[in-house]
Amino acid sequence: MIKLVAIISILLSIEVYSKNIGHRASGGPNEYYTDLPENSRASLKKSLAEIQYQTNYLYLEFDIQETYDGELVVFHDRSIDRMLPYEENQKSFDKLYRNLKFLKRVPFERRAIRNFYISDFKYKELLNFNLRGSREKIQTLDSSLKVMKSSNLMKPVSIDVKYIHSVEAKEKLFKKLHLYYRHVAKERSIIFEPRYDLPFKVGMIMGRRAFDKIFAPHPMVKNYWCGLVKEYGLKGLYSTYSHHDYCKILY
Repeated sequence: MIKLVAIISILLSIEVYSKNIGHRASGGPNEYYTDLPENSRASLKKSLAEIQYQTNYLYLEFDIQETYDGELVVFHDRSIDRMLPYEENQKSFDKLYRNLKFLKRVPFERRAIRNFYISDFKYKELLNFNLRGSREKIQTLDSSLKVMKSSNLMKPVSIDVKYIHSVEAKEKLFKKLHLYYRHVAKERSIIFEPRYDLPFKVGMIMGRRAFDKIFAPHPMVKNYWCGLVKEYGLKGLYSTYSHHDYCKILY
């Protein structure tokens, strides 16, 4: 019995230690700063100020998707209800329901709040809402990159690509990450922890379903997106879990 308890304790300690505390910019109920919203500017700034040099901060990770007007924003879920709850944003939602132009964008069957997608909103419209339990707003990729630069991020950064639909947004994402690498990360002595198993200072990860949908083969050039990633010096497009490069596996 004593041996069993000891083994369980060791396994639990390994699980805690193995967790990357840079996940979702370190914020959220199951992350390092439980009192700060996931993927928020506040959690990002605090993690870079306080915990980025810890050995189980393997790399900074946050999620990216595209708004209706093509802005790249930091947000995990496709739908908004979990992180922009109605109870905390009632006035803004009630105002939204009086906006006929907005409602015309959304299919009738999705006009319940729990069914709204980030892609239904222009970025300025999203600024009317507060992230769960805070006064924080959804931030843009540009805003995150500025914080990373000014806060002297010294660990690698991995963008988890969630929902991007336009060609322009994909190309813009590649370009912005390339410029951050070229002008910021390339010049820094980035700390690669022993357990860090991705090959880049700045790069992208995603689930297989997201890869298949977002980076489907170009009708004229089979490996167009992988070629563009290589051209921008971003190494590849990697699996969220296995960290295998889809470009090498599929092409």
